[in-house]
Amino acid sequence: MAGGRTLELALLAAPRVGSDHPQSLALVKWLEPCLAASHLKLWKLPPNFDALNWPRLVLNPGKDSSRCIFTRASLNTAFLKQPLVPPLWRSPGLSTGELEKLRTDWELLPARLTEPGSKTTLYEYKQGDARNLARDFDFCRGKKFALVRIEDPFALGSESAVARLKQFLGELKTLCGHWPDELKIHARENTEFYAQPLAKATVEKHLQAAGAPKASVKLMPRYGPGRRDFHDRRLVFIADAKKPQKRVTVLLTGGIDRYLEPRFECGVIVHET
Repeated sequence: MAGGRTLELALLAAPRVGSDHPQSLALVKWLEPCLAASHLKLWKLPPNFDALNWPRLVLNPGKDSSRCIFTRASLNTAFLKQPLVPPLWRSPGLSTGELEKLRTDWELLPARLTEPGSKTTLYEYKQGDARNLARDFDFCRGKKFALVRIEDPFALGSESAVARLKQFLGELKTLCGHWPDELKIHARENTEFYAQPLAKATVEKHLQAAGAPKASVKLMPRYGPGRRDFHDRRLVFIADAKKPQKRVTVLLTGGIDRYLEPRFECGVIVHET
């Protein structure tokens, strides 16, 4: 695609892109130039599309050099995970009429996959790179938020993680100039860290002494009815409690601990809606 060629993907459903799917944000940001230049086109297939009787892959459609690859795999087999599942059959390309029939009722999806008006920024740190919190969180500068919610399963998983959390909160408050009206920290229970209850109390006491008006630290159980999966490490910033949909979501691929520690690689995705 970067070399000027075109890739078209026909999908069962439109891609789910947003802060609930952080990998999608990074991928779409990477593919934006290809989408804008029409070197990548995404189509939605009609409900009655018969995948078993059409090729899974068509190379050079409409040209004499065209070739088709058929497979008995259903569309429930994700192409990007298992591109071509054997057994496979190869055939000459489709005729013009067959190509038109293949594309019957295909719906071209918009080139922009993120929400209208949203903005996504990516920062990548290699091992040894100095962190630039002031740049990464520049949207916070001088702002008072109604709510800041931190979701990091390992934020209270060790003494070093607790120290990094306190450091991060201090630097963030300096950048904002204010504590948010409400600060919520969600972490996960770690039964191997026996001092975790004390660490939790220490963070709560630290925030109280620092003047955070309404701060809470919650440990999510690993098992049982209250269990919650942490797929990602995210920070949510909401300026107006009456407009919670207008927010900034920051996704830290390595969590707060690795974000502040230059020994590790880390990615930062800032998604503003």
